[in-house]
Amino acid sequence: FPSHDKNTGGFRIVHFGDSHIQGDRITGTIREVFQRTGGNGGSGIIFPYSLCGSYGPNGVKSQVNGKLTHSTQLKNPTSLPLGIMGYSLSLERGAQLSFSFDDNFKGKKSSSITVWIHSPIDTTHILLGPAWMLTQRTAVGLGVFAYTYESLSIPNELSITANVNTSFWGIGFNHNVGITYQQNGARWSAVHTSNRT
Repeated sequence: FPSHDKNTGGFRIVHFGDSHIQGDRITGTIREVFQRTGGNGGSGIIFPYSLCGSYGPNGVKSQVNGKLTHSTQLKNPTSLPLGIMGYSLSLERGAQLSFSFDDNFKGKKSSSITVWIHSPIDTTHILLGPAWMLTQRTAVGLGVFAYTYESLSIPNELSITANVNTSFWGIGFNHNVGITYQQNGARWSAVHTSNRT
């Protein structure tokens, strides 16, 4: 990245793999090396893999109060649309999804986040706690919505409440500078292998 100025603009790397990178053990080390050179732009989209019976990034704990179901690339009996992480967490109305980040979290937090959801209806799908102010809601298309929130402080915890039945696809801390290194271990290798003819 010799021409990349780590103080202006951002650069994004997405690393697709299998479960060996999903937990961010290998990719966390690779991210640190890249970000020492190009600046820390965070770890991209975060998904609560543990709620789907899998492994997620170190330092991220998640829980749901309320009813949920999940779908993955390999287990999707109702053919729900899946996000870039290869998963979807379906929250029933009133369910609350909570995240906490401890010292083992290798990403970079910020006071700005984007929440990615999918829903067949166009409404206000989610709410965050009183510390967060909605600054932008974007209908991306095909039922995908991006909600951007700002806070006065950088959180160690956050919670998202579903106003309607909604599929959660991930959250991301927003950064305008540095290298964002996103690991995606959504069993892409297994899916790629199973689709060979």
